[in-house]
Amino acid sequence: MDSADDAPTWCYDQRLKSGDRRYSAYVTTVSGIHGDRLRRRLNAAISELLQWAAHPEDDPPK
Repeated sequence: MDSADDAPTWCYDQRLKSGDRRYSAYVTTVSGIHGDRLRRRLNAAISELLQWAAHPEDDPPK
């Protein structure tokens, strides 16, 4: 893996009325079996979030 100094940086600027926010992180390329496992886990998490967002009324009352 790349060290943080060598890795490209990902940034997102969010403009708000109350003040701006900046999110950033280092990008790490992961390949092989470990990369496949991470992609499957990420796909599963995104799928669950999309299903939840499509049916918010299915959540139990609080």
